Parts: sequence; structure tokens; C-alpha cells
Amino acid sequence: VRSPAAGAMRSRVAALVGDACMDCRWLAICHGGCLARSVPGPGGAPAYHYCETTRMLLDAVEGTVR
Repeated sequence: VRSPAAGAMRSRVAALVGDACMDCRWLAICHGGCLARSVPGPGGAPAYHYCETTRMLLDAVEGTVR
């Protein structure tokens, strides 16, 4: 997709390189979280406000599905 919104999302995920998101097993699913709920993280990189909650939810869902 070549829309400005899609470009912004690709740029945001690329900005997460070296951040805790890159080591997270759920990155391929959450893509760094909701843009509207992001706050400046370490070094000014965008950070998802509900990251820990989302990880806990995904872990619980995975445990239920298996």
C-alpha cells in the first residue's frame, strides 16, 4: 500500500529497531501497538502505552488456545 498512513506505519515499525519491541515475540502481531495511544519512549522513539497489558493478554490467549 502506498498511502501516507501505510508509510507512517512502516516508518514507525522501522524506528523500533534496537528498542524492546524488536526482542518481543509479539511484534509480528501488534506491530508496535496503536499509533493513537503511543507516547514518547526512551530516546524519543514511540512507545505503546498499553504494551505490557497487550503482552499479558496475548500470552493468556496463547495459553488458552494451546
